Amino acid sequence: MGAIAPNDGGETDWKVLVIDVRDPIARFVNSVEDVEKFRPGVTQAFYDWFRYYKVARGDGVIPIIGNAYQDASYITQHVLPQGHEWWVDLVSGREDPDGLSINQTVLEGLESFVEPAETGEVFDIPREDDMLPAAEKPAVYDEWYYLDEEFGVIQQGE
Repeated sequence: MGAIAPNDGGETDWKVLVIDVRDPIARFVNSVEDVEKFRPGVTQAFYDWFRYYKVARGDGVIPIIGNAYQDASYITQHVLPQGHEWWVDLVSGREDPDGLSINQTVLEGLESFVEPAETGEVFDIPREDDMLPAAEKPAVYDEWYYLDEEFGVIQQGE
C-alpha cells in the first residue's frame, strides 16, 4: 500500500504499511488513501508514531524523508528490490557482514545456506520451550509523556 522513510540516526529506515489479505477491507485497499477511507486516522497515527516515539527518551523528532507516504508502486519498483540486492550481497559474501549472522534458509548453494532441518542447531534454538512468566513492567512505562509545541517532553507537575 505504501511506506514512509524515517531518517533515524542518519540512516533511512523504511517502514512499509501493508494489510493482511484476510482483513475484511483488504479487497478495497490498494493505497494509503484507501486506508484513510476505511480506517480514518490510521496512516497519520503510524506517521506520528515513527516521528515522535523516541522523543520521550531524550532523542529528537525523527524526520520523514519527503514528509509523506510513498506509494506502493515506488516501494515495489525501487525500495524492495534494492533491499533484496543488499541482502543477497550479504548472504553471498560480496558484502562484509561486519559481525551480523548471515545464515539463511533461502538461497541454496551459498556458504550461508542452512538446511531447514538444521536451523534449530545452527541458530541455537532450543528444542523444548522454556517459557518463563513475563517480567514485571518497569514503573517508567506506567507514566504518560506529553510533548510541547517544540516537541520537548513536558515534565510532570508543570
